[in-house]
Amino acid sequence: MAAVRGCNVGVKSEYHANRMRSTTIRMRGWWYDSRPMVGGWFAAGAALCGAGVVLGAFGAHGLRPRIGPDMLAVYETGVQYHLIHALGLLAVAWAAARWPGAWVNAAGWLFVAGIVLFSGSLYFLAVTGPRWLGAITPVGGACFILGWAVLAVAALRAAP
Repeated sequence: MAAVRGCNVGVKSEYHANRMRSTTIRMRGWWYDSRPMVGGWFAAGAALCGAGVVLGAFGAHGLRPRIGPDMLAVYETGVQYHLIHALGLLAVAWAAARWPGAWVNAAGWLFVAGIVLFSGSLYFLAVTGPRWLGAITPVGGACFILGWAVLAVAALRAAP
């Protein structure tokens, strides 16, 4: 808005418009505005990358003599998807800085849920052997797929 000569109404109105805009975002909550989550998503991605490397090394050096080759392959699949989607969280941090919004946050939470459900169930299955965990693994896989789809929606919604 342009200010009227000798009057600061335009500046005051612009100030209030910006204030209302920022208040509206804050009132919607943490799940809507992903800008405060940039550091959190990056830290979570980095921590989960580190955990993936540790779990991979544990599988290669600690589990190889203790479990069979078929269960070792299951464990390695869990590590592979864990690391891929931990890197995906770094992409979510980048996207949160570029296209803040609920879609980006949803993608991040879906990746975290996928790592816990998919990779976690494969780790547990490989080490302990209960077959009922096979029913949980696809739920984690669906979280991964939805996470990538939601991240794509966030990018498309932000495109000019």
